[in-house]
Order: sequence, then structure tokens, then C-alpha cells
Amino acid sequence: MAEYSVCRRFSSDIRITPKVCSLMRMFGVTAERLRERSIAHKCRLEIREGDIVYISGPSGSGKSVLLRELEAQVDESQRINLNDIELPNKGAVIDYIEGDVTQALKLLS
Repeated sequence: MAEYSVCRRFSSDIRITPKVCSLMRMFGVTAERLRERSIAHKCRLEIREGDIVYISGPSGSGKSVLLRELEAQVDESQRINLNDIELPNKGAVIDYIEGDVTQALKLLS
């Protein structure tokens, strides 16, 4: 079993215009406070040999960030380049399935 811990911090790169500053003052937020704040995402994954991992979430939820962080933790000799895998000419490859997890599993089965 492999255990992965991923922590990624995102800082705010919001452009603070005079109009934005005026609006923030209405809610008691200063530009300095906004610049100091950041968002941290942490997760821990345990993946056993032979497991099939399904990552889902809405657009912008961090799926690609998670995959990039996981890739950085895997030794390069252990990585699989999908471009190196030959597929049969008649086979179909699915890279995206619309719907929820249950619908996707029904389709794949």
C-alpha cells in the first residue's frame, strides 16, 4: 500500500482596484488582510496495489492539482506514460463520463 500526503497552498492574486477596495471596506475587509490570507488544501490518500482510483469533482475543484502533486511524489521509474501504451485500433478510450459516480460505474461495467 502506498500512502500519499498532499498539501497545496494557494495565495490570493486578486487585483485590488479602488472600486474593489471601496466594496471591501463596506464589509470591514482591508486590502492587507486579503493579501495575507491564503487557502490550504490537505489530503491523505492510501492506495493499495491493484486499486482503481476514481477522482471526481466540479470544474475548478482541484482534480488536476491533486494529480500533479501525486505525480511529483511518485518516483519517475514507477510512472506510466499513457502515450507509450498501444491501444487496439477497434477499442474505444473513455476519458470523461458525464454524470455521477453511480452512472459512470454502470456505464463502465
